[in-house]
Amino acid sequence: MKVPSRTTKIDPKYILIFLIFISGLPIYILWPPVGENKCTQDVIPFWNGEYPEPVVVIKDKTTQNAYVDLCLDQVAVCTIRPGLIHPWSKLDIKYASKPQPLLYRSLISFSSDLIDYSVGTELMYEGETPDGMCSFRVGADRWYTSCQFLEDISYVSGNQGVQARQFFFTSCDEGYKGWIEVQDALFNDLRIDRGLIKGYGLIAAE
Repeated sequence: MKVPSRTTKIDPKYILIFLIFISGLPIYILWPPVGENKCTQDVIPFWNGEYPEPVVVIKDKTTQNAYVDLCLDQVAVCTIRPGLIHPWSKLDIKYASKPQPLLYRSLISFSSDLIDYSVGTELMYEGETPDGMCSFRVGADRWYTSCQFLEDISYVSGNQGVQARQFFFTSCDEGYKGWIEVQDALFNDLRIDRGLIKGYGLIAAE
């Protein structure tokens, strides 16, 4: 009686790794590029504008909905404590925004901090930064430069009248952290007021 021979199946990924090694190519070429996550690619780590608004005054403990992350898919209940919420506040928390995508096309060749681009490159304009610069992005390549660059690009598409969605990242009494969106509906809560901007870098509750 003939006994069938045993065969060992080799995982295809090991074959690929072996071929890469013998070809002399670095294995990191298989890794996904930074910023590949499409749902967070448009997130910028600040609120738009040289004088970002609004100033959020939380007068008493209150419960709001918070996003688990800036993909904005999952929502959790978040009880937050009193404080002055604004990028100029002394609170050590994170701020972020998701601007309305505005597509432009370059009229000149230009360079980001990392890459050189040719005339006709399509890029996203993400708004003005708190220090008076402007934010631009090609794919995952984001850089900040003088807003005069707007004179060298032409508008293609996107709703120019829509404000960026703004968020702050805070601890919740429930034991986790979350991103709370700052929108008009937030101020319907009687425990939350609008504060004042008194000058550049200066804010107050009233």
